[in-house]
Amino acid sequence: MERAAVIKKFLAAGMQLDKDALEHFTKREEDIDRFLEFTRSGKVKPKIVTADIIRKGLNPHPDQPSSLDLKITELKSEKRKVSVNDVVKSLTEKYESLKEIIEERSAPANLVSINKISQNAKEFSIIATVVSAEDGTLTVEDTTGELMVKFGKEESILPDDVIGLVCERKDGTDFVKEAVWPDVPLKREIKKSKAKILCTFLGAAKYAEAEELKVGEGAVFVFGQKKKPDKALDTGKNKIIFLDEDLKESKGSESSFKPPLLAELSGISILVLSKELVEKYKKYWEESDVARNLLKRRSIDPVQDLQEFCSHEAWILKDVPDIVAFPGSVGIENYKGTTIISVSEQDGYSIDLSTREVKKL
Repeated sequence: MERAAVIKKFLAAGMQLDKDALEHFTKREEDIDRFLEFTRSGKVKPKIVTADIIRKGLNPHPDQPSSLDLKITELKSEKRKVSVNDVVKSLTEKYESLKEIIEERSAPANLVSINKISQNAKEFSIIATVVSAEDGTLTVEDTTGELMVKFGKEESILPDDVIGLVCERKDGTDFVKEAVWPDVPLKREIKKSKAKILCTFLGAAKYAEAEELKVGEGAVFVFGQKKKPDKALDTGKNKIIFLDEDLKESKGSESSFKPPLLAELSGISILVLSKELVEKYKKYWEESDVARNLLKRRSIDPVQDLQEFCSHEAWILKDVPDIVAFPGSVGIENYKGTTIISVSEQDGYSIDLSTREVKKL
């Protein structure tokens, strides 16, 4: 539902929405009538609706969740012929979005656009897109021009990376002193669910023996093709989601979804990467570094094939996911408050979202 329509509906009921509440009801139209019915019960009718009031209204017993609050969005690219204008627009959108994230997170000092760099400048900072990175030299550009800088660090820089560069000029040559990535904010709230909800990730082989597992109330993500639900798991108190990369097209039918995708479970955001994406970036980094480097760039696919036209709005991580999961053999790690889980075919992991503790099954 459009934001204006949501606001109008609540104003008619004598209530206003704060920013978080408006975001909630815009994304979850089905919750509006449930919440309004709650307010009509006479228990509470707030003048300003907040996220906390929504939780109380939709779930009056926080330790006993009334229903599993799960939303899944597949991230798809549209394969079609692209024009030069399409490419320019897509790259400009990506640059502007990531530039905004860098500025909000940690804007470099003496920040200027490339065409504003003075001939007499000794120190300056830019936010630019990497055109090429070869032999310790970066060619970068922003919307105003292009520049070559010396970059002596061994840090992996990819074409199309959007990065902040703190530079100094010596004898007419510009050197990079520091790289500023979009990255994950250092001061960040670790989100937890109000109720005890489990988020479980299983490999295909582990799922095959699932009758021996005790999976509590929550969501169970299975990496692999959809199979006949196991009675031990399909208790009605949980939702089984099959992450099937072999689907030609998925509309979310029968709980089968094609990664990459974004999910939200009881207010906790989950990013599921596809095996194809992980394999692509293993060409640049070790498997154990893939998820961290994508989070660092705040992009699911920073080096994209522009023949697969897409809106960068869908692929840029404006909001940092609380959990990242993908098929692999790394195991569990934490990156600045984000739980990263790599699941092999034989493995399984369960996260208690109320504590964010991870247990290997």
